[in-house]
Amino acid sequence: MIPGSIQFSLNYNHRLELGTKYQGIASQSSDDWLGEVGTSKDSAKASIGWSSKRFMLKWTTVYIGKAVDSNEAAESFAQAGITDPLYLNVPAYWRHDLSFRITPPLRNPNLRIFGSIRNLFNKYGPFLPDGTESGNTYNYNSVYGVTGRSFTLGAQFAF
Repeated sequence: MIPGSIQFSLNYNHRLELGTKYQGIASQSSDDWLGEVGTSKDSAKASIGWSSKRFMLKWTTVYIGKAVDSNEAAESFAQAGITDPLYLNVPAYWRHDLSFRITPPLRNPNLRIFGSIRNLFNKYGPFLPDGTESGNTYNYNSVYGVTGRSFTLGAQFAF
């Protein structure tokens, strides 16, 4: 038997629609954002963690479903017979994070050391250049998090 406790969580989201309709000058207009970068139809976040009195270790996985840069652009390309234009289709994205906490066995139990590794496998988000609907001058979109791996390390002392 493993001492401590194990926690598991899963949050899954499936969007059915995302848009708006409004009255324009000449007729009714509508916008549809479902399936674009930042509003994928599917997304999920799962984590599994183990903790005891002095230790905690947690693995988190984030999933962002496939998307398109712009629904309007996708429709225009489809009408023109262009099947796979550059930078339009964005594949699904997975990111894995690891975090920990340690309470050392010192005379003061109010000391905690903690840290994390975000994007454990150093996977970059999709290449979305400046000039695309979702891109920017850094060639990525913030929906996919920081570019590359990042680390945190800290200490907390209560007195």
